Amino acid sequence: MCGIDYEKNKTSLYRTNNIEALSERLEFLQITNEALEEIYKQSDEEMSVVLASVMTNNNGQAVIVMNLNT
Repeated sequence: MCGIDYEKNKTSLYRTNNIEALSERLEFLQITNEALEEIYKQSDEEMSVVLASVMTNNNGQAVIVMNLNT
């Protein structure tokens, strides 16, 4: 009888630990996702400025877009 209770407790503890670990991982992923969304938003805004300056460049000069983030 005692062995069955031990196995149930062990399984329950294992599941609880897994749920806690998964919860922490999901929280980390959410934070990462929010940071990436902010980076993408900033990149989109920067590219809009670059594209606008390229489109309004009427003096025939070549415009080279460089990625300064790498």
